[in-house]
Amino acid sequence: MAEKPLSAMYLFNGDDNLKQEMLLERLRKRVESGDETGMNVQVINEKELQGPAHLTDILNTIPFGSPQRLVIVKEVDTLKKPLVEALTAYVAAPLETTVLAMTAKKLARNTRFYKAIEKYSSQSIIDCSQKKRSELPQLIRGIAQAEGVEIGVPAANALIDRVGTSTVSLSTETKKLAAIIKGKGAKTITENDVRSLVALAVEPKSWDLTNALAQRDLSLCLQLLARMKGFTEVGLFAICVTRIREILTAQTLKNRREPVAAGMGKQDWQIREIVRGAELYRQSELLALLKEAPVIEKKMKSGSDAKQLLELWIVAACAGSSIRA
Repeated sequence: MAEKPLSAMYLFNGDDNLKQEMLLERLRKRVESGDETGMNVQVINEKELQGPAHLTDILNTIPFGSPQRLVIVKEVDTLKKPLVEALTAYVAAPLETTVLAMTAKKLARNTRFYKAIEKYSSQSIIDCSQKKRSELPQLIRGIAQAEGVEIGVPAANALIDRVGTSTVSLSTETKKLAAIIKGKGAKTITENDVRSLVALAVEPKSWDLTNALAQRDLSLCLQLLARMKGFTEVGLFAICVTRIREILTAQTLKNRREPVAAGMGKQDWQIREIVRGAELYRQSELLALLKEAPVIEKKMKSGSDAKQLLELWIVAACAGSSIRA
């Protein structure tokens, strides 16, 4: 079956860089498949342009020894106004032998430029919005499988925690992990593999810490604390105490056989880690932690070593030990 003819232009609009790069590579292969010269793919660098007329000349250049040539212009939403105006004029009457591929993080729909592309063909605008965090484990799994290995949801989430939500970074790290795992003769990337082989690249969010606390994962809690430079110890302590209180509430509702999510005024997905914590903590442990919380907070605010107090309280929570400070 013959492939659909290429459009004279494409706009890959959104902040999913991996999707953009995959689409650009697909276009590059299509154009190069009919090109014996290797001279018909050009990536525009704004710094090398001599002005709007130079850009227009490049776009109107006839392909050499090939039916089409590919011109790639990245981040068109950051170009200077004269260049944007030149592109706007060009897309109104493009050269059919040029395939203009443009990327943008967020080109607004109400701009003349966007409207000009849309007028040419709405199908030329490809949505490359960043995937939701909940969709990323499936993406990672697909990348891993393409590399010949498997990865479960817990390991995929651990990778997101360490690398962030950039699809390009997730793809790169998944491929690295796959190569290492296959080198060891294994077939599955585990959560321990991720934590031992992937460097921490992003500052954790508050919920990363509270989720680790709910899981009673002391090692992860301490790792996260060491990297949470944008938070005060008092602030971190407050959100941790709130999480312990939520776990106690969930435990109480479960014991009464009442709906946990409805009873807490939350959605099911919002209480997943809380319910897990309710299964891992004893009620007496939760009550002891909450009883000690006001004492710890008072010491923190009166000049005691807040970092040490927070760490000791978390150790007590995760390890089930008594609190001494």
